[in-house]
Amino acid sequence: MPIYLRSPCFSSRDALYLSVLQPTATYLERSIPMVKLIALYKTPPDPKAFDEHYFGVHTPLVKQWPGLRKLEIAKITGAPIGEPKHYLIAEMYFDNAETMQRALASPEGKAAARDVMEFAGNLITMFYAEVNEEAATTTFQD
Repeated sequence: MPIYLRSPCFSSRDALYLSVLQPTATYLERSIPMVKLIALYKTPPDPKAFDEHYFGVHTPLVKQWPGLRKLEIAKITGAPIGEPKHYLIAEMYFDNAETMQRALASPEGKAAARDVMEFAGNLITMFYAEVNEEAATTTFQD
């Protein structure tokens, strides 16, 4: 069952909650697993305006976060069945949960939080997860 925590980077007006996903795997390579903050965006009413703001304003703010190891952004291009309900996914990687919380609480984190709530507050779902590095680096054979 997820545990819900209020993020220090959002004001009470924003009331955005983040979900901690409970890991089930054993982490052999790291005693403290990496974490990633995941932002999932629904399809915006005006994708062109969204892209202009997201890539021109929001992404540069996120890239300034202290402790950010990797930022991965992908546009959703399809779904196995039907049309996708989501437009974009962003994954921000950190060494551990404490580093992520410091980034969210930093002035840079708060600036990005204010920005996302203004331009996409009704489109975004956020959660964070521990990264299973062993599974992520496994090569699968046919």
